[in-house]
Amino acid sequence: MNKKIGVIIGVVVVLAVALVLGVFFGMKYAGNGEKGGEVDILSETITQIEVGEMYSNLSESKKIAKMNITIAVNDPELQTLMESRMSVIKDEINKAVRGKTEEDVVGVNGQVNLKAELLKKLKEIFKTEDIVDIYFNEFIVQ
Repeated sequence: MNKKIGVIIGVVVVLAVALVLGVFFGMKYAGNGEKGGEVDILSETITQIEVGEMYSNLSESKKIAKMNITIAVNDPELQTLMESRMSVIKDEINKAVRGKTEEDVVGVNGQVNLKAELLKKLKEIFKTEDIVDIYFNEFIVQ
């Protein structure tokens, strides 16, 4: 009986050690340059595309949004393509912002939602996941 208990305890200990090691190495190597689902913005492969300053009317308002936008990508060929298609990018940003009311874009949540919408739209247009983020260097509603 004591031998059976010793074998069971041994098997449990081996499984526990294997589980801990699996979790440790899984967390260490599963990121592929990303940490916790976030992009490593300090990576040398990430480049920035300056969209620059833009103004756009808001829906149902006499106010305008003034924006200065940067797009982060992790593919130099995509950067070149996007820079050559800047008019398409600006048009998509304008369409998205013109469809928003003042209430849609004010505050942190408004900007986060607009950022997510723009990121999704640009990924669809350029058929890539290499667009990693969009930054509002400036966002003013006046």
